[in-house]
Amino acid sequence: MGNPTITGTGPNSRTNLQNIHSGARSFQKDLATTHSQVALMQKALTDLGYDTQGADGKFGNNTLSAVKAFQSAKKLTADGYFGKNSLLALEQDMGGHLDPTAGGCSADDSGGSTTPPLSGTYDRKAALAYAAKWYAGNNPAFIWFGKNAQGQQSSVGGNGDCANFVSQCLYAGGMPMKRTGNARDQWYYDTVGGTYNAKSPSWSGAHELRRFIKYNTTAPRFTYEFLSSASGLAAGDLVFVLDRSNGESKANAKATHVAMVREVQGQTIYIYSHSPYSNGKWSTSAANTLFCHLTGIQT
Repeated sequence: MGNPTITGTGPNSRTNLQNIHSGARSFQKDLATTHSQVALMQKALTDLGYDTQGADGKFGNNTLSAVKAFQSAKKLTADGYFGKNSLLALEQDMGGHLDPTAGGCSADDSGGSTTPPLSGTYDRKAALAYAAKWYAGNNPAFIWFGKNAQGQQSSVGGNGDCANFVSQCLYAGGMPMKRTGNARDQWYYDTVGGTYNAKSPSWSGAHELRRFIKYNTTAPRFTYEFLSSASGLAAGDLVFVLDRSNGESKANAKATHVAMVREVQGQTIYIYSHSPYSNGKWSTSAANTLFCHLTGIQT
């Protein structure tokens, strides 16, 4: 994660968004420090209707009032300390990551993030509206990639359509199709001739979609954060089932299923999915789940 610009030696000088995300520190009232990431927080709060009266990087009384008002609205402890829960709630409302610094930090599948410049917005509402419309059936504009009990491609029912459905939702949410680069960097669906193979592996394969999100390094691409638990997930994020039957780490395990998060209540996740059709509770254990928080789209 890029280094923030900081002047002064107040308590906020030892704080940044990364250690707030980890739960180690929080931004607080501090007129002795000017902090570029406090300015990001101020702008985001103001954009959401909690006016800090400027984004100067100093955490003064106006910012304190705005933080408390935001915390109250989100049913958080309104103490004015902008910590992990406040940051996650703010990012959920933004539909994107608060830190737009270039380069990013390395990520594995048990926690970590990428933070390239956030140049596009992931439209969660549009993705979820599509998911709600089509989770119980197949959009006829797309081939069903499921298979029946005999292992044959089936027009309805069967298994294997989970990533195709999620890809459709992501496309509805504003992610452009990508046909350039090597196979791992591509994500597209073509209806030319209506043939089964007129798509990239990442469009219809859970493991390949996970690899596209993680390893694709050129725009268009998702910016994302792999979380260690359901905390921090938002509606419109993704959850993957991991096959760890041979003791694989989350980073090395194969993804065998993917679904879109519909709602999160504590550590309980509700989903939209195909294969099977569902708008119910996610039943896979946390140990075998990859929690993927989508923070934006780089175009």
